[in-house]
Amino acid sequence: MEEIVRAKFTQNPELRKQLLATGNADLIEGNHWNDRYWGVDARTGAGENHLGKILMKIREELLKTQASPES
Repeated sequence: MEEIVRAKFTQNPELRKQLLATGNADLIEGNHWNDRYWGVDARTGAGENHLGKILMKIREELLKTQASPES
């Protein structure tokens, strides 16, 4: 999943811009279908939020790439 999300945001400039626009916000994949692995159940607040964590990791990578002189 991490490789897919990375490809999505490195290959699409508009999506990259939108992800970077989230700043330092905690990203939570909230849902109403009780997915507590990839996200957080909006009704209960329970979940591991793996997708949100991946998004924040990719966002950090993109920020570092932007700041590096080689980019």
